[in-house]
Amino acid sequence: MKTGILLINIGSPQKPNAVEVKKYLLEFLSDYRIVDYPPWLWQPILRYIILPRRVKKITKLYAKIWKHNQSPLIQNGKQISDKLQKLLPESKIYTAMRYGQPCIKDAFAFFKDNKIKNILILPLFPQFSHSTHTSIQDIAKLYTTDNNFNIKFVNGYCQHPSYINALTLTLNNLSPDTHLVISYHGLPKRYIKNGDIYEQECLATTTALIQKLNLNTSQFTHCYQSKFGPEAWLSPNIKDVLISLIHKNKTKVLVICPGFASDCLETLEEVAVQYKNLFIQNGGQSFKYVPALGTDPKHIETLNEIIQENL
Repeated sequence: MKTGILLINIGSPQKPNAVEVKKYLLEFLSDYRIVDYPPWLWQPILRYIILPRRVKKITKLYAKIWKHNQSPLIQNGKQISDKLQKLLPESKIYTAMRYGQPCIKDAFAFFKDNKIKNILILPLFPQFSHSTHTSIQDIAKLYTTDNNFNIKFVNGYCQHPSYINALTLTLNNLSPDTHLVISYHGLPKRYIKNGDIYEQECLATTTALIQKLNLNTSQFTHCYQSKFGPEAWLSPNIKDVLISLIHKNKTKVLVICPGFASDCLETLEEVAVQYKNLFIQNGGQSFKYVPALGTDPKHIETLNEIIQENL
């Protein structure tokens, strides 16, 4: 009997237009694991204040990164799936998104139609968080309870040797006069205080990476990005880090975002464009973004190893 391998990433609008972006943001920001305010409080704020203000801006940003009439995240997910399928002919690989299309519900319908009962779910988030992994478990349970699926989750791989090795190889061009900035998607500090282990997972990845690279504390900075809303988030924030580095006369940076398996809006536009402009406009000389692992052969090898270890 074949095993179903379900790869899951965060998601993307189907098209870079206001209707699709609004639909995507509404689904994404309505997830209690993402924003844990009571619905009676949060939904009016989301629908009547946040979405009207953000949809137009976000739509323009998505339009900038769209490739070949498709979301880069969805496109990359399909390419990863195809490459893994060649390595795992006895399994059936399916890529879905937590929000938007292709959706998790359709994935389980596919497995059911093909009489595949054993499912390995691999979220493409190396660092565990309730906002990602537990959210995926929440939604998966909705579609598996009545179908007798045998489900196994991979809850992160933040220190997996192959993952760290793949990251290390992307940094071979790190020169002695360049400062390494290691940035992860942020999370409200309140979530950490409530038991989420995401921060320690990010720190574990950074520790393993700098040990592999043999860097000292003056050669790199660990930070976070994508802050949203007024409350305190994990720090330091990448914006503050970049300005601080300029003040310390460290004007050449190489930025890597190990929490993203594939490039998306937060890397292609926020980091590679917005923060590059910020750095250069404030006196920085060189800002280079290291692309996410994506379809890199070493990344495919890493995912294959993780799958094989969990089958």
